[in-house]
Amino acid sequence: MDGCLLLTLLMVPGQELQGWISTLISLILLIMVLVLSFTSQQMQVLRWRWEIERNLNKLETLVQNARSMVIKKFKERYKVDPVGKLDRMLEFFTIEPVSDDPRYVMERLEHLLDVRKSRFETFTKSILPEASDAERANAEVTVEALIALNTLYRVIRHYLYLGKKLNSMYIIMQLHMLLPLLMRQAYALYNCLGAFIDGKPIGDGIGPIVAAHLIGKSKVKRIAKDTVYAKVKKFDRNLFVVKAEGPGGNVGKLGDAVKNLIAKYRIDAVIMVDAALKLEGELSGSVVDGVGAAIGGPGVDKYKIEEICRKKKIPLYAVIVKEDYEEAITPIKKEIIDSTDEVIKRIGEILLENTEKDGNVIIACAGNTIGVGQ
Repeated sequence: MDGCLLLTLLMVPGQELQGWISTLISLILLIMVLVLSFTSQQMQVLRWRWEIERNLNKLETLVQNARSMVIKKFKERYKVDPVGKLDRMLEFFTIEPVSDDPRYVMERLEHLLDVRKSRFETFTKSILPEASDAERANAEVTVEALIALNTLYRVIRHYLYLGKKLNSMYIIMQLHMLLPLLMRQAYALYNCLGAFIDGKPIGDGIGPIVAAHLIGKSKVKRIAKDTVYAKVKKFDRNLFVVKAEGPGGNVGKLGDAVKNLIAKYRIDAVIMVDAALKLEGELSGSVVDGVGAAIGGPGVDKYKIEEICRKKKIPLYAVIVKEDYEEAITPIKKEIIDSTDEVIKRIGEILLENTEKDGNVIIACAGNTIGVGQ
């Protein structure tokens, strides 16, 4: 048989033989292209899955190390064993209020956040009965960071398993595309735990730091839950400087504080100071001013401040300090601290340009006041 085929090929004229060979080569190349186009896609998905699984293992190790570090610190510092209660809190959640009916949605959200805050306070009291209020506040933000890290791990694991279960290239691809940002956030959450436990100032505390500089040795009074203010004379204006009560890890209730001060005094303007996420390429610690309520969080305090300023026709200004996400939740850097003088200078310029001499102005300094006293 083979001899007959060879004999047949030998009997084919040269030009026809070349045509047969060209056709055969083209057919082989077409088959190879089809096979490679299919297998290369599968190989790409396998590579994506491998990278996700590798980073997921790193993230699992981060969660375990973070949990062990928190337990160890609590045991050493407060002579307690929080393992059981801490593990119970790791999957703690808050369900947002229904938004289909927009009436009182902020009031309902605030109520849920107050209940959540109360739940965390009860938890820290139960595991740290001998700790001070500031230490318990630091423990609260520590546990919240641990919960956020654990939640991030569970979400990434969920989408990886879902992509594998459904054999979905698109789920795996999207997760792989987001992976660098997610891992950056995970490392930031892990690195912030030490600062929270030890009560060190963080980047988000630039607002309270500015407030502390403005307050100096002035008398401080409580104006709302976990929130204080002091009346100071500066730039020929009466400044009502507001911040969360430190040095524990609090953000206070600046919305209630601003409302209470406006009800008590005739206010000519409100200036807010806060940290803000910078864009890539921008310098950390750079200071910018504008208008609006410069305050993060779920939006309750922002809504209250905007609403009371709208009702009373009070101008609302803002001064922000730029920093990235990691800088906001880890120990504060020198370039961010150095922006304090520039922030105060900007406040003075806004006051001189937009308010009258001896006017009453609220300086509401938002941010976590961990490690920053009054």
